[in-house]
Amino acid sequence: MDHQFRTAAFGGFNRQDVLDYLASSALANQQQLQAVQEQLDQSRKELEESAAQKDEIQALQAQAEELQSQLAQAKVREQELTKALEAAQQRVQQLDLRVTQLEPDAMAYAAVKERSAVVRFKVVGEDAYFLAWTTTPWTLPSNVALCVNPSETYVKVKAADGYTYYMAQALL
Repeated sequence: MDHQFRTAAFGGFNRQDVLDYLASSALANQQQLQAVQEQLDQSRKELEESAAQKDEIQALQAQAEELQSQLAQAKVREQELTKALEAAQQRVQQLDLRVTQLEPDAMAYAAVKERSAVVRFKVVGEDAYFLAWTTTPWTLPSNVALCVNPSETYVKVKAADGYTYYMAQALL
């Protein structure tokens, strides 16, 4: 009776058939679960990569904005320097006219012994100097620039007086 009840309870299948069916169903479900888990892992990985790319894009955008700001500041500084250069050129032209008016026979120089002065000009942002020689020290208050030869090589030299000077390498 007991055996008949078990067979009837499982719809006419014996116990081993049911266990085999359940085992194969469990295996199929496990394989489906593993496939879904792999898809989920892949989706997570893609989402993390996407988030990392988003962070990288945001960092690059911030960097681009900073560079645009620096460029705008550089353009403003360039305009300021251009105006200052134009003003300096105007002053030099005015001074040149004054000097020319003082020396009408500028081409008729004769070899004479004159007093001269050597002046030290500090380089902005450095602990170094340029030396300038002049026979017209009264013009020094109006000096706005020093001229150097762009094709000349200049080097820093530590002098006996303890100062560092820029000098033309050819003079050493």
